[in-house]
Amino acid sequence: MCMCCRLFQSSLLRALLGELAPSQGKVSVHGRIAYVSQQPWLFPGTVRSNILFGKKYEEERYKEVIKACALEEDLQNLKERDLTVTGDGGTPLSEGQKARVSLARAVYQDADIYLLDDPLSSVDARVSRHLFEQCIRQALKEKITILVTHQLQYLKDASQILILKDDKTVEKGTYSEFLESGVDIFSLFEKGNKQPASSPVLGTATLISESLVQSLPSPRPSLKDAVPEDQDTENIQVTLPLEDYLEGKVGFKTYKNYFTAGAGWPVITFLILVNIAAQVAYILQDWWLAFWTDVQIDLYSGALVKEDVNMMIILNWCLRVYSGLTVSTILFGITRSLLIFYILVNSSQTLHNKILESILRAPILFFNSNPIGRILNHFSKDIGHMDDLLPLIFQDFIQAFLLVIGVVGVMVAVIPWIVIPVIPLGITFFFLQRYFSET
Repeated sequence: MCMCCRLFQSSLLRALLGELAPSQGKVSVHGRIAYVSQQPWLFPGTVRSNILFGKKYEEERYKEVIKACALEEDLQNLKERDLTVTGDGGTPLSEGQKARVSLARAVYQDADIYLLDDPLSSVDARVSRHLFEQCIRQALKEKITILVTHQLQYLKDASQILILKDDKTVEKGTYSEFLESGVDIFSLFEKGNKQPASSPVLGTATLISESLVQSLPSPRPSLKDAVPEDQDTENIQVTLPLEDYLEGKVGFKTYKNYFTAGAGWPVITFLILVNIAAQVAYILQDWWLAFWTDVQIDLYSGALVKEDVNMMIILNWCLRVYSGLTVSTILFGITRSLLIFYILVNSSQTLHNKILESILRAPILFFNSNPIGRILNHFSKDIGHMDDLLPLIFQDFIQAFLLVIGVVGVMVAVIPWIVIPVIPLGITFFFLQRYFSET
């Protein structure tokens, strides 16, 4: 089948797949269909699992498919051969390799009808010839095959050629019939190629050929367009760049960058002072309660003269001071919590905007060499952690850290000798925390 407009070719294949309802007549398909899309795709997994696609592994048939789809040399160049993991986070493959894996997947399914949507445009001339001769002509010789391609040299042995133009059938027949009738096939394609909305594409039912040396340029760009002509584009291995990340011990610079992304140093300094003030107010509240209790005990034990007119003033003063410390503790606690969440949520927003700006300004090579899953992970999981998880963790950590410092400080101030067991305990907990972070 041969056509000169990519839009109509795609519509025809979709109609055969049952994805597009015909405006007139009906589509009748008998048998199982295997479809190779114009844009090859791979799911995360090994090369073998992408080819088997749930089918049982049959070694002999598997090797025949690998050979027919020109994947033998490529698999030998991979470290784990066909067990190499590809897809997001795995070893990237070139567009030509993806196209051949996608073709091998369809061939291994052993379907009755094959719809091949321009699978030869992503490979060079040598591999294209191999795929046509060994795969389409030999492996699929007993199958009904509709091949869409812009390479006119494969028209000679097509059992049927259909040329579409402006949504209408221009010519239909075999290659020999076209020659006998004097139809210049190449001129038809050339005219179609001059139309702005059209690009020359052709397909075939059992499309096999050798002649017609002229072929049209591929309407779809590939990796071949980005490298010199004398360089082999089929075996290009895109190196997956490693991300810079910290694991285990996180340095001060990382914390500094994280906090300064949300606020300037004056606000961060104010946050530190508010946290210290909140902890001091909390400790003074307990200390003042103990002092107030001692005053009450002295009053009832007779150490202070009950008739003293200043007694009520002292008790009222203790109550007012304790109330003030309680209110201060509450206010400082609320203030520091709001400040922490404000700074860290603002930091998350700032980092998100920086990542988004970098992605929008990134060159195409960045998207070719970085898995889409890695990019999306930064905008979903990582940003989600910064929005939901990190503010709560930092708030709990700051409160627990200051509480431990305050409690230990009060104990050492009241009972100085308690510093003796505190020092070895502190060292032990330090090494335990370090071991926990590293593992």
